[in-house]
Order: sequence, then structure tokens, then C-alpha cells
Amino acid sequence: MSFLLSVVAGQAGVKVPGAPGTLSLANGTDDETQINLSWSAPSDTGGGTISGYKIQISTNGSSWSDQVADTGSTGTTYTASSLTNGTQYWFRVAGINEAGAGAYGNEPNHTTVAAFAATGGTITT
Repeated sequence: MSFLLSVVAGQAGVKVPGAPGTLSLANGTDDETQINLSWSAPSDTGGGTISGYKIQISTNGSSWSDQVADTGSTGTTYTASSLTNGTQYWFRVAGINEAGAGAYGNEPNHTTVAAFAATGGTITT
């Protein structure tokens, strides 16, 4: 029992991290179905060690779902793929440490490129 108490007591000062730095979005390699995300690590780690990031996605800016529950990496880039062409997406990112997921940063949006629809016609000038 003393081992359990010492482990819990050792993490007593760790709080969830603050928000990551500004999240930026850009076209992915396949600009119809991918969006690249990049951000910087939180300046406030909550006294713990950042071990990954939680990434959420929305198509309306208010209803969020997990794109990735935990990246399991300290890397600060991610490519969202298998998206629908011509669709606007919002993203937000939170750091994860020993105490859990922290605050989300900004919530930018980006629209995938619409697919070119071939009509079989000819272009005349």
C-alpha cells in the first residue's frame, strides 16, 4: 500500500497542460481529401510531460468528434485524410500529459478542394 501512495503523491502537482500554440491548416498532398495540421507545443505543460495530442474535427464548428484520441507522439503535425472533397472542416488540438487532455487551442477551418467534374463536353473560346 505504501508503494501506491508514493506513486499517487508523486503526481499530485501535475495538472492538465495549457492550450497548444496556434493551429494552422493547409492543403494536403491530395488537396481534395487531405488537410495538413501544424501547431506548437503548449508553453504550460501543467508540470508534466506532453506525451501526445488529442485532435478533434467538426463540419460545422460546434459539434466535435475525435479525429485522433491520442497521437501517442510529441510531434506537432498531423495529416487528416479520407475527407470529403469540397467540404469545410474545423479542427482543434489539445495536449495530453500524465493528468490527461488539456485545453484546446484555436479552432481554424479549411475547405478541401472540390473535385473537378468531367462533363464530357468541349471547351470553346
